[in-house]
Amino acid sequence: RAKIMIEEAKKLHQEYVASFVGSEAEVLFERNTKDDVYEGHMSNYITVRAKSQEDVSHMFRKVKITGINNGIAIGEIV
Repeated sequence: RAKIMIEEAKKLHQEYVASFVGSEAEVLFERNTKDDVYEGHMSNYITVRAKSQEDVSHMFRKVKITGINNGIAIGEIV
């Protein structure tokens, strides 16, 4: 039963994150993951990754959410 519940929770999380695709949100970027890809969180704690040529660590930036990958929102800094 636990495995079924975990899978259902993952599915619901994916659907929730997907509901933000196409919208814009303020993101607090926390770290550079690799190759100019920065990771941060929206105010609702959804993890967001976006590319940036400048170091945006510890900064708020407006991001347009363009997709999802394994429960993580992918976006473009606007």
